[in-house]
Amino acid sequence: MPRRALAIAGAISVLGSAPAASHQGLPPGCRLAPQRYLRVSDSPDAHELVVEVGPVDVPAHSLAPHQRDLTYQLAFVPLTAWIYGFRVAVVDSSGKALPRWLLHHIVTARPANRELFLPVSQRFVGIGIETRALRLPAWLTGAALRRGEPLLVNTMFHNPTDTDYRGVRVRLLFAYSRTRPLFEISPFNVDVMFPIGSKDFDLPPGRTVRVWEGSPAVAARILVLSGHLHRYAQWAELADLTTGAVIWRMRAVTDPSGGVTRIPIHFPRLGLGRVIEPAHRYRLTAVYDNPTGRAIPRGGMAKIGGLVVPAHGAHWPSVDTRDSLYRQDLRRLLRYQCGFEGPGEDMVMHAP
Repeated sequence: MPRRALAIAGAISVLGSAPAASHQGLPPGCRLAPQRYLRVSDSPDAHELVVEVGPVDVPAHSLAPHQRDLTYQLAFVPLTAWIYGFRVAVVDSSGKALPRWLLHHIVTARPANRELFLPVSQRFVGIGIETRALRLPAWLTGAALRRGEPLLVNTMFHNPTDTDYRGVRVRLLFAYSRTRPLFEISPFNVDVMFPIGSKDFDLPPGRTVRVWEGSPAVAARILVLSGHLHRYAQWAELADLTTGAVIWRMRAVTDPSGGVTRIPIHFPRLGLGRVIEPAHRYRLTAVYDNPTGRAIPRGGMAKIGGLVVPAHGAHWPSVDTRDSLYRQDLRRLLRYQCGFEGPGEDMVMHAP
């Protein structure tokens, strides 16, 4: 295992997340998440890194009973490669396809890398109900994964129907190349609920506006943008407050009930990209309109994410495991229930 991965694994162990680690260093009331629902493997013939979660049962009108155990399980990357695409499948024990909406989200985080806007573990790929497969030219772009680095995987299944589903599994498949591409890219994300804590928020009746402001650690060129919104979202917008320019306004494709069915993928300036600067300040704004006449607890969420390359000769900032925000964030990822509320049944009520 590379020296950097060993150092990060040591930091994880101190915080109590490694499979064989004790509860030492965890806040009161925390427990380790079992790893029995997660498998990460290499499929060399298909050139895919396979992340599989499950099997779990998902009863009617419920989350998976094992939902607490699906929150940021820990694995280690089995190969060094460059990721240039992904797809997701939801299947039963025989491999038969199941409805995609059984998967509310699957999110991966890399504790050995940091985010662009915050000194916390990098969110690598996050897939929601509305996310579609993505595949870029392997020779042109790719995000590097290193053999032995830790990977945290957070999964939520939900079922708003009258039908029980048993033995549900999700497979997140990353297309990879062993050859370094022309441009080495990195993911980034910005959330209206940054920096630490739950990323959902209550929706009172009528209009709700949420904002967050910040600056990137280094100059970077945004190549791809997409995002995540919940039911009754009107739009979300990323803007440069220094220049007054709107980088992207994201509007969800919705069904007649207001449920989000798709978020567009945006390629700024027809793929040439848009540079963001550490000397500038940026704002993410999200607007919801709840027409139900009642409050929806934790009904809102808004984030924009995408792919960037460092600009102007900049280098991606290194992770600092001693940073207090990094450690707070990592503790929360490793055991979401440590002194915080986890995902609740109310999420099923307004899920598509």
